[in-house]
Amino acid sequence: MEPLVAIVVGCGDVGSGYDEQRRGRLPLSHAGAYAAHERTRLAAGVDGDPEARRRFEVRWEAPAYAHLDKALDECRPALVSVCTPADARPAIVARAVDAGARAIWAEKPLAPSAAAAAELVALCERRGVPLQVNFLRRFDDLHRRAAVSVGTRFRADFRFSGSLENYGAHAFDLFRWYAGDVSAARPGSGDDGEPLLLLESPDGASATFWRVPSGDIDMFECDFYTDRGRFTLAGLGARLVRWEASADELFTGVRTLGRPEVDADRGLEGAMLGGVASLAACLDRDEPLLCDGRDGLAALRIEEAARDAARTGKRVPIATG
Repeated sequence: MEPLVAIVVGCGDVGSGYDEQRRGRLPLSHAGAYAAHERTRLAAGVDGDPEARRRFEVRWEAPAYAHLDKALDECRPALVSVCTPADARPAIVARAVDAGARAIWAEKPLAPSAAAAAELVALCERRGVPLQVNFLRRFDDLHRRAAVSVGTRFRADFRFSGSLENYGAHAFDLFRWYAGDVSAARPGSGDDGEPLLLLESPDGASATFWRVPSGDIDMFECDFYTDRGRFTLAGLGARLVRWEASADELFTGVRTLGRPEVDADRGLEGAMLGGVASLAACLDRDEPLLCDGRDGLAALRIEEAARDAARTGKRVPIATG
């Protein structure tokens, strides 16, 4: 079987840069994942910045183009990763679809607004082009095991640095993935104008979301409380910690949370390869994507509802289906 030819549009950190110093290790970028996966061949990068193009060419020994049209014409890619700022993504995806790309892998947020994302999703569905959104935790084995442990009925607490568009969007998507859906957002108050938010699911799950000041520390911590114990995804999602129920050491007949146990596996390291595998399975065997355009659209709708709830001080229903 011939490899699927791939190009990466946007050669910044997630497009290429995270792997510039990671030779011999599992990839963290789109370019690295395409170069490492046996089903794909990295053909080129595209970026308007000459220095970004130079670094791409040195690292991957593949050409980097200044203009998308030339890369599409010369490489004829089956897969196009779109790692540019959100404002540019809709036009790039549309151009790649018109050029014959068989699948798109887009960074999040999918578009600058939910309305623009809805048009993009509709375009890809109309043209029959699978659109995958890079909520990479959905491609990660550790997070998938955690989903089984946590279940769909829980109370959770998410604390993250950065912004609603960055780590906040990952938190919204993770809640929706585990809970099954989101029905409403309730407002609160937070630091730097970012809201403390409560999300609710139709099946009874709920979670609070805090943006926390953390200096130069990147933070993404998720605590889930269930009738089976407490489960924590820590260190951006690299570690899964379990506190399962056990007999209390002091009080007879009382069950409490026992000592924490850390999962032996490390999360996120194989996630980007999982994203390539999801694309390949979709094209080769017509399997559903693990995270598609409708998931990206739902995350934007949650973000917009969060901002509306903070602005109005009212509960905002959310339609994410």
